[in-house]
Amino acid sequence: MKIRGLAVFMVFSLAMGVSSVSAAKPPTPGSSCPKAGVTITSGKLKFTCVKKGKKNAWGSGVKTGTTSGATTQGADALSFKGAMIYDLKNSLLTRKASSGSYFETDSRSSSAFSAIRSKAYAELNRNPGSTSHPNVEFIYDVRPSYPKAMLEHSKRELEEAAAMWNDVFDSKITIQVSLVTEQDREYVKSNTWLQNNLPGIFSRFDNKSERPFVSGGGGYWQSNGQWSGNLYLATASYLDLSYVNYEWPEVAKHEFFHVVQQYSMAMTKRMDIDSRATSLRIQPQHFVEGSANTIGFLTGFRNLGWSSDAMDWLVWQRSNDAKNWMTVNSADDAIKMMTATETYQPNEAFEMSYAIGALMYEWVIGTYGRDGFIKLMNQFATANSFDEALQKSIGLTKSDFYAKAAPYVLSVFQATK
Repeated sequence: MKIRGLAVFMVFSLAMGVSSVSAAKPPTPGSSCPKAGVTITSGKLKFTCVKKGKKNAWGSGVKTGTTSGATTQGADALSFKGAMIYDLKNSLLTRKASSGSYFETDSRSSSAFSAIRSKAYAELNRNPGSTSHPNVEFIYDVRPSYPKAMLEHSKRELEEAAAMWNDVFDSKITIQVSLVTEQDREYVKSNTWLQNNLPGIFSRFDNKSERPFVSGGGGYWQSNGQWSGNLYLATASYLDLSYVNYEWPEVAKHEFFHVVQQYSMAMTKRMDIDSRATSLRIQPQHFVEGSANTIGFLTGFRNLGWSSDAMDWLVWQRSNDAKNWMTVNSADDAIKMMTATETYQPNEAFEMSYAIGALMYEWVIGTYGRDGFIKLMNQFATANSFDEALQKSIGLTKSDFYAKAAPYVLSVFQATK
C-alpha cells in the first residue's frame, strides 16, 4: 500500500479523496468514520471504514500484508492470483514458487497475517500430524484406477482429519471410504449414493476441457438400521499434479468434516431432519460448505502461509465468478450475501457459500476458538434453528453474528480484489 502523508495531514488527504493514509493513533473499531472505503494504517494494522446500516464505522484492524495479493519476499514467493501448483514428497505437499522451485515451508511469520486467520489456524492445528483416532474406524475401498501418487496422501489426510475430530464422536463409528476414478462407472452403479453423484463428475473428466480436480462427498446416516459415515474421493485416472485444480489439497479434510457435520445433527438419532429445508434451517448452506472449507483450507496445507493464500484464491475466484449476481463492497453487502447463501438456490448462492462461509466460520474459530465452534455444533442435535444454536453456544443471535463477522469478511473481499 502506498502511504500518503503523515497523520497531521489526514483530514486534508481525506478531503482530497485519498483513500489510504497513515495514523499515529489507531481508530477505535465501531467508532464513526468519514466515508466507506477509506483506510487508515497505524503501525502494522490497517483499518477500513465500512458502512453499517445508516452510518459509517471503523472495522477491526487487519495486519498489513495479510491478503491483498502481495507475495512473500523470499525465494518461496508466490501470488495467490497466479498458478498454485503442488507436488508430493514422501506424501507431503511441496509448493512451486514463482521462481519455479518447490518449497516445503513458507518464509512468512504469523505476524504477516490477520489476527483472526492466525488464531483460527492455530486453533485447528493444535496437534499437527497426529493420526490417533480411537473413535473412528475407516473401511477403505480403493479402486485400482485411483492414482498411486495420490493414494498415500489421501489416506493420511483422512487419518489426520479423524484424529482432529476424534473427540466429537461420543462412541466408535465406522466410515466407508471409496477412492474412485472415471474408469469405475460400472463399479459405482452398485452404490446408490455414488451413482447419484459421480456420473456428472466423470463426464467432466472425459471432456478434458478443464483442469482435472479431486471431487468428494461425505455424510453420516442410517442404512439398514445401522448408522455409519460415508465418504468418497473421486479424481481423474490420468491426474497430473503439475496440471490440477488448485484447491485439491483441501478436499479430503473438507469431506471428512461433512461427516462431522451430519453426525452433530444425528448424535441423538433425531429423526425430524426429514427434508433439505429442515436441515438448512439448522445448518444453513454457508455452514454446510463454508465451514467445511474453513476446515479444509486451514488444515489441508502444510503451513499458515499456504492456507492463507489458498483461502484468498478461493474468495478472489468465487467473487469474480459471482460479480454479475452479487458483490461485497460494504459490511451491508457482506450481510446481504450471508443471508442469500443460507440456501443453495440460485446456483450463484450455492457457489458463493463456499467462499463467504469459509470466512464466516474462520471468524467464529478465530474469535471463540475451536471450543466455541464445537459448542455451536453440539447444539445442532437438539436446536430447532441455526439462530437458536448460535444463541445457546456463543451467545449471539444470527443477526448479531452476521453483523459482527461482516467487517472481517469485508476486509478479505476488499483485500483480494
